[in-house]
Amino acid sequence: MTHIDNGYGGYVSFVYTQISRNDTFNIWTRQAITKKIIDLGIGHLETYTYAFTGNPEYKGDEWDQEFRGWNEVKVTDTTGAYVKHWFYTTGTINNKEADKLTGKEYQTRSYDSGDTLLKESTYNWTYENPAGNVTMTFYPDPDAELTCVDGAVRVRGGETSGWPWSTAHNHNGSEASPSVATQGIAFREYTDHKWWMIQRSITGFDTSGIPENAEIVSAVISIYGSSKLNSNNYDPDIGVYTATPESNTNLPSVKYNLP
Repeated sequence: MTHIDNGYGGYVSFVYTQISRNDTFNIWTRQAITKKIIDLGIGHLETYTYAFTGNPEYKGDEWDQEFRGWNEVKVTDTTGAYVKHWFYTTGTINNKEADKLTGKEYQTRSYDSGDTLLKESTYNWTYENPAGNVTMTFYPDPDAELTCVDGAVRVRGGETSGWPWSTAHNHNGSEASPSVATQGIAFREYTDHKWWMIQRSITGFDTSGIPENAEIVSAVISIYGSSKLNSNNYDPDIGVYTATPESNTNLPSVKYNLP
C-alpha cells in the first residue's frame, strides 16, 4: 500500500525502503516505511521520516521465520522534532522474554529539533498464559516407533569369568533392542562381584504438542514395575539421566554409554 485517498482532496502516501541485516544473515531484507506524507486537502503537508536502528529481527535464522520488527525506531516530523520508540522483538530485553512481548513498546522519548529531551515514558508489560496452567501427558510410542524410541541398550560379554563393575559399567555397548513391549533395568552378577550384563532403558517422549511460547514450570516422569527378580537382595540406586540417541526411532548398540 503506497497511497490512500479520502476522495475530498486529502491523502496519505508512503515511501518504502528495502533494509538488509548487517550481520552474517544479511541475505534477509525487509521493506520498511521510511517516509509518510499527509495532505489534509487544505494546502498543508505533514511529512514524517522513519529511521531504524539495528537489524530487522526475526524469530529465527531459518527460512520463513516470523518477522519481529526493529528494536528502535526514530520518527522525525517536518520541523525536525523527533520521537524515539523502543519495542520488544526477540531474545531478552530488560530481563524479560521479548518473544512473549513482541511488538509492545517499552520506552518512548520525545525531543525537539535541538535534541532537547521533552518527555520520556516507560511501559511495564507482563505476560500471562491465557489458558492458565495446563498439564500435558506424553507417552512413548508403542511398537513400532513413529516419532520417539523406547527400548534398551546393554553390554553383555562377561559370561565366562565376569567383568569388574567398572568394566561393564563403562563399556561402549554390545547390543540394543529399540522396539520392546516392556523395558528392563537390569544387571546380572557372574560371581563374587563380577558382572556379565548391564542393561539401560532409553525412553523418548514426543513433546511437540507443547505450544511454542509455553513456559514449562515442571516435569515429572512416572515409571511402574511389572516384575522383579533380586535373588541376592541387592539394594541398587536407579538414576534418571538425559540421553540423546542419534536417531529418534532407533538405538544403535554402540550408544550404550549414553550420556
